[in-house]
Amino acid sequence: MKKIIILTISLMLAATTGAFALTAVGPVVLGNSWSYGFYETSADVGGVGLFDFIQELSVDPNMFETPANRSMNDGWLNIKDSAQMEHAGGPATNYMLWNINFNGDPKDPVAFYFQAYYKGEKRDSAYVAWNGGSWNITGGSGWQQSSPVPEPLTIFAVLSTMGPAGFLYRRKRRA
Repeated sequence: MKKIIILTISLMLAATTGAFALTAVGPVVLGNSWSYGFYETSADVGGVGLFDFIQELSVDPNMFETPANRSMNDGWLNIKDSAQMEHAGGPATNYMLWNINFNGDPKDPVAFYFQAYYKGEKRDSAYVAWNGGSWNITGGSGWQQSSPVPEPLTIFAVLSTMGPAGFLYRRKRRA
């Protein structure tokens, strides 16, 4: 019985800590506001393997200076830019070093959720917090968005079944 309890607690701790590969690098870079470098690494050095999409959701609705993701790999583009949510995508890669730009003063704390995907499958998830002097990155926590963008086939399947299902429901209801 004691072994089962220890195993259960170990599995719960492993599930809550999660693996992550996002790393903050370099000093604060001052500009119109400020930026900081981050990198996502490949599986052979403890990272996530290939990824082709990243997104960040800030805790503060006005945290990112748009576009927030800058100096990304060749072929990578910002897909959606707002002061609270950022999306970027491009050719699949197993390593990327880029800058994230923030509004405000680097002495003020900021926090955001980060996710990396490959072909719609989540590969990395982290909660990233700046205390005004250093970063704390906690893997696998927070934001539970399961997929960045629904695949066209999924959208088609859902929409194509809604029409006939509604028709059958109304027909059965009248009878």
